[in-house]
Amino acid sequence: MRRCKSATRAGPRWCSSTGECPGSRGADVLSALKERHPDVPVIVLTAEPEAKVRTQAETLGADVFMTKPFSPLQLLATVERLLPDRLPDEIS
Repeated sequence: MRRCKSATRAGPRWCSSTGECPGSRGADVLSALKERHPDVPVIVLTAEPEAKVRTQAETLGADVFMTKPFSPLQLLATVERLLPDRLPDEIS
């Protein structure tokens, strides 16, 4: 729970979410994060394939919605696409 709360307070460069954090719903975390940091790209990682979950995440400001299982290379490509100018040299 501490990590989810700190993500909404600090100025993160990006955020990925598995949809749930202990003690709160993923939608609540996403909403709070986007309210405080609207320019932070968010990638939602979920095992929930239902269209209503994707629609809710997109409505709340998720930039990318990925359903598990997904390729680690797919995730890396997504992060690089969202953050071309934000990645440290050692990662990009």
